[in-house]
Amino acid sequence: MGSSDARLGTVMFVSRGHDEVRTVVVTRGGLAALAAVAGVVLLFASALVFTVVRARVAPEIMAPAGAGAQLVAELNALEGKLATLDGQMSVLLKRNEELRIMADLPKIPVEVAAVGVGGPGHEETAGLLAGGPVERRLAAAESDLDVLLRRSGLVASSMRHAEQIIRGKTDRWGATPSILPTDGFLSSPFSFARKHPLLGTFRPHYGVDISARAGNKVLATADGRVTVAGWSSGSGNHVEIDHGYGIRTLYSHNAKLLVRTGELVRRGEPIGLVGSTGVSVGPHVHYEVHEQGQPVDPMKFIFPDVAAD
Repeated sequence: MGSSDARLGTVMFVSRGHDEVRTVVVTRGGLAALAAVAGVVLLFASALVFTVVRARVAPEIMAPAGAGAQLVAELNALEGKLATLDGQMSVLLKRNEELRIMADLPKIPVEVAAVGVGGPGHEETAGLLAGGPVERRLAAAESDLDVLLRRSGLVASSMRHAEQIIRGKTDRWGATPSILPTDGFLSSPFSFARKHPLLGTFRPHYGVDISARAGNKVLATADGRVTVAGWSSGSGNHVEIDHGYGIRTLYSHNAKLLVRTGELVRRGEPIGLVGSTGVSVGPHVHYEVHEQGQPVDPMKFIFPDVAAD
């Protein structure tokens, strides 16, 4: 029903002085990309472990004449890579916090966010700290790498959790019939006992009637799958859409149907044209919403300021 990069939501951040507003637009592709970057940082950091281990044993496996110079060169490269990864991790931590705000998740506690601070407590690391300059640099690199590994794992896990929640909320919002099905006016409200305009008897009116110009587009009010697109003597040309989450909508008396059974539709997509087929006194849309199998007043779902996507 939408591309993988469909917009999931927008979050705005206002500075304390309210003089700066920053907007972050989150897409499905963007969420996946952020999680992937966190995973790459984790893998890259893991790969650097080999460099640290190799550097620690280098003096034992290399010729004395070349061991020192090569070890220093490897340490220089390692420290450069660690600095780059640390910068990337800072960006990821910031994005992760924004995603947690959108997902309405609590801020990660300081003690949890500080996982790994202080570095590993291995005896060999303590021994390196007691050594010369190169050994101390190696110990610092190992400590930084340990922190980076732990934080990257934490961020990757947190992002995946936030992504799942945001996707769920977005899908639920997409299934909410929040717009009117056509441009017109409410001519008959939802009622459990309404006098039928043609039959003259009192009977439930499990929907609303929206009078509109014949030929106006009838729109799907939420994302879903067309389960019925056909004709009946009472409803005329009608469409029924299953939106998931126990929500179903019905659009009756269309002059023409624009969809077929089984099609996927998006909120705001034309599914028919306003008409007066079936038992009807004039061009209008009889519109129903059923939740968990029970008819409910469609107007309770309408958000006046929500436009079709």
